[in-house]
Amino acid sequence: MQFDEAKFDEQNHGAWRVASDLSLRCTQVQRGLLTTRKFCRQVQKFARTEKRSMNALSTVFKFHARTAFMISLLAALICSGAFAQNPSSVINVTQRPARVETRVFVRSKALLVRGVVVEEKLMKRPEFSQMNLAITRDEAAADIILELRHDLLTKYVYSAVDTRTNTVVAGGKVSSLGGTVAGKVAKRFCKQLQQGHP
Repeated sequence: MQFDEAKFDEQNHGAWRVASDLSLRCTQVQRGLLTTRKFCRQVQKFARTEKRSMNALSTVFKFHARTAFMISLLAALICSGAFAQNPSSVINVTQRPARVETRVFVRSKALLVRGVVVEEKLMKRPEFSQMNLAITRDEAAADIILELRHDLLTKYVYSAVDTRTNTVVAGGKVSSLGGTVAGKVAKRFCKQLQQGHP
């Protein structure tokens, strides 16, 4: 029996075309565009078509074409089965909520401690960025207003108000002795937010 290379190439091309089609269907299952039931029906249709084409071939290259088809079919079934059993493994990037920054406006009524100094101390603290906080110079756009004012002698009072609810989310009194007022305010403000405040 003579080996017909043209027929062999044609059948191999058909088998790999089926593999490509099944790969596309797997992607559709993964993205939720195709149900597993419809996918299985299409696999059965491919199998019937392949069986009819196999009957028309000689035994010389039936084995090679059938092997290519079975490999592609097995890969497709494994792929679709994995996604059907574990839908949580499909990651849709568009569904991930973007982290919204909490904007902090610093207002200093203390003559000796400027607001920009407090801003600088806040931004130097690692927990400030970890809590997704950001400094804003637009008071109307702020989520939290941090206000600092002078009390008595070396004492300074600070308070942070949530602009959406008008509630105090942090506050306290610091001394200028043993460190900078801005540094102490930044440290205590961040610590209070970490302990349960937004």
